[in-house]
Amino acid sequence: MFVLKFTVNDVRHELDMEKFMVSEADALLKFTGWKKAEWVTQLLEDHPDGIRFAYWLVAKRAGTPVEGPFRDIDFDLGTLDVDFETDAQPEAADDAAGEGDAVTPTGSNAEPALG
Repeated sequence: MFVLKFTVNDVRHELDMEKFMVSEADALLKFTGWKKAEWVTQLLEDHPDGIRFAYWLVAKRAGTPVEGPFRDIDFDLGTLDVDFETDAQPEAADDAAGEGDAVTPTGSNAEPALG
């Protein structure tokens, strides 16, 4: 799992970055002109619209959508604390118990693709 965790005004939010609905992609394109990979890059670079969209998206998914225009989303960036969390894939139950064959990776350990 690839999760964006951020705190705004002492409220902690978590955003599953692996989930991305077509309607969310449409909203991102409408609000910013970006595709998902561009948004993630801008988010990592602290672009205000990248941060705004993350806030908008977490509110939408929580069932409390932001009212009013996208550009009106505003908060003190000094209260913003952002980090990403990736969870390693759990080992198979047999491997964890010391039974069965060892698992040989077939791909790289690179972070998941975002686009």
